[in-house]
Amino acid sequence: MESRARRRAPELAEEAEIMIANSSIYKLTFEDFRLDFELDIFRSVRITDEISDSSGIYPFAVVDVRFSKGDATGTLSSAENPENFLEDLRRISAQIEQIPEGANMAENIACGEWCAWMKGYWDRIEGDCVLSDDETVYDELIKCSVFESREAHLAAYLYSGRAVVEFATRGAERIANVRGWSQFDPAECIQSLRVIACQMRKEIFDNLQLYARGSDR
Repeated sequence: MESRARRRAPELAEEAEIMIANSSIYKLTFEDFRLDFELDIFRSVRITDEISDSSGIYPFAVVDVRFSKGDATGTLSSAENPENFLEDLRRISAQIEQIPEGANMAENIACGEWCAWMKGYWDRIEGDCVLSDDETVYDELIKCSVFESREAHLAAYLYSGRAVVEFATRGAERIANVRGWSQFDPAECIQSLRVIACQMRKEIFDNLQLYARGSDR
């Protein structure tokens, strides 16, 4: 896991008379793929400033989530219409902490095929050709979802005693989806996510103070 400042935000610098780094990237690496969380500091500071008041500062993280798998890269979640990603990190950590082992997981899917089954399920719903046990299997597998967006799905579960994390993009029609899965250590992953959340908050606080000092000039 690492972070690095990228680009500058001249419009914010002109307003606050202080140069503030525009973004930082935090990396979460698994055996088969990597997730990059790109914190948009410029927008995070602006939104945090807008929603905070005299009772306290409420950090709001605007984040693009991207993946890297071999030569393939892409977006798992766009920050075009952002929610507070600090809340997403909290929910992901809580879900992984209670990672479920479906009673019939091995009977329902092959290891690493969670996303593929979900895509097939929604295709069957759309085509009005659901199978007799689809709803039962869906109710079991959906418990494993840890993050979902318009662009992708991320799941974590135990399979024959092994912790597995997997993702799949939701490509447009005629564009192939990218999928990946890896075994992982849930405790180590949770710790990394908490460190990322802590560092994001610090970056937002630090830059908010710079922004406030520049605006007061």
